[in-house]
Amino acid sequence: MPLRPTILATALAALLACGGGPADAPPEVVELVHTAGVDEGVVALIAEHVARARSRPTDAEARATLAMVFEANELWSEAEQAWRDALAFEDENEVWRYHLAICARQRGGAEEALELVRRVAKALPDMPGARHRLGAMLLEAGDEAGARREFEAAIELVDFAPPCYVGLAEVMVRTGDPARAAQLCRRALALDPESKHAHYTLGLAYRDLGRMDEAEVELNKGLNASRRYLSDPLTKRIERFRVGYTVRMLEANRLEKAGKLPEAAAILESLLLRHPQDHTLLNNLAAVLTRQGKTDRALELLGRAAEVTPGEFSTHINLAACYLDMGNFPLALENAEEACRLAPKVGQAHFVRARAYLALGRTGEAYAELKEAAALDSTAGIFRALLGEVAGRLGEHDAAVEHLEAAIRMMPGYLPAFAVLCRLHHGRGERREALEVLQRTRQAFPNHPETAALGRLLGAQ
Repeated sequence: MPLRPTILATALAALLACGGGPADAPPEVVELVHTAGVDEGVVALIAEHVARARSRPTDAEARATLAMVFEANELWSEAEQAWRDALAFEDENEVWRYHLAICARQRGGAEEALELVRRVAKALPDMPGARHRLGAMLLEAGDEAGARREFEAAIELVDFAPPCYVGLAEVMVRTGDPARAAQLCRRALALDPESKHAHYTLGLAYRDLGRMDEAEVELNKGLNASRRYLSDPLTKRIERFRVGYTVRMLEANRLEKAGKLPEAAAILESLLLRHPQDHTLLNNLAAVLTRQGKTDRALELLGRAAEVTPGEFSTHINLAACYLDMGNFPLALENAEEACRLAPKVGQAHFVRARAYLALGRTGEAYAELKEAAALDSTAGIFRALLGEVAGRLGEHDAAVEHLEAAIRMMPGYLPAFAVLCRLHHGRGERREALEVLQRTRQAFPNHPETAALGRLLGAQ
C-alpha cells in the first residue's frame, strides 16, 4: 500500500507549486468538471477560455481571463484555483491577488482571504476597493479599530462612495456612537437614497438613540440589505463575462426592484436570445416592458409564453396587467378571472382582478378581492395600500387607516400610502392626525413634490 505524504511534504509541494514560474512545468489549466446545472452559455464560454489557456500554457493573462470567467459566474472554487495559477506566473499582480481573496472568501476561506486583502491593501494603499473590503473583513472579525482605520482611509480616497460611509457607520454603532453613525448614514443616503444597507444601519442608530418610530421606518426600508463593495480595475471586465442564466436573472431582478427598468430589460432581452422558449423569462421581460409602457412587445412575449406553457396562471396575471395599462379593461378582467380560476390561492391573481374591477367602476367587488388577496399574502404591502385606499372610498374609515398604516410599515418607501392616509384624515377633519402623517412624510420624502402638495393642503408649509 503506498504511503500517504506527510504534512510537511504536502506543504513543500504546495510552496514549490506557488513559487514556480514559467521555468517550471506550468500548472494544468482549470476545467469545469461538473457541468450539471450550469447554464449552457457559461459552459461554452468556459470551454472557449480553457482552450485558449491550453494553447498558451505559460500566458498569465490567459489564466487570469479564465479566472474572471469562473468568478463572473460564481464558480468560486474553480475561480480561486485559476487565480492561483495566474499568480504563479505574475506573483506581483496585487489586483489579481485581490480577486483571489474574493473567491477564497466566497469558497469559505475567511482567514486566508483576510490575510490576502491585508497584503493587497499594504501594497496598494491608494486602492479604495481594497481598503473598503479590508474594513468590512476586519469588522466581521471583530476588529472595530482596524475597520475604522480602513473605512476612513477609503473615504479619504473616494468621498462619494456610499458603502464607505455605511461601513464607518457600522463601526460607530458597535462602538457606542449612534449619533455619528446616523450622520454618516444620512451622508450615504444623500449620495444613494436607495441604499438598503444605509437605511438598515440608520435604523440601528436610531434604535440606540431611542428614536423608536424612526428606527422602525428605517429598518423596514433596509429589509434584506446586503453589503455593496466598490469597483476595482477588473470589475467591468468581469461583468462582461456574466452570462449564466441564474446570475443574470438575479441581476435583472435587482435592477427592476431598483427602478432601473431599461437595464433590467436589456439583460432579459440578451438572455432571451439564448432561451427563446423559457416561460419564466418571457413573463419577466413582459412585466418589465409593461412597466415601461411597451405593451405591444409585452403582449407579443406573453402570447409566446402562453404557447410554450398553456394554462400557466402567471401569464394570465401579466396579460391582465398589460391590458390594464392599455386601457382594455374587459380583456384585463377576462385574464384576471382566468388567473384566479387557475390559482385561487395566489394573492396576486386576486389583486389583479381587483384592479380590473376598479377600472370598470365595480368598487365593492374590488374591495372583496383585495381582502382576499391580503388574506392570502400578508407580506404584500401593495395589497394593503390599495385595500386601505378602497376602504376609504367606501367609508370604511377605521379599516382604511389600519390597512394604510400596515402598508407604510411594510413599504416605508412607498409615498402613495402616506399621501392617501394624510388626505383621508384631512377629508374627515382629523387635522392632528393629518399633520402627524405629514410630518412622517416629510421625514421619509423631504424633497418630493407630493410632500409639498400635502403641506399646502394642510396649510403647514
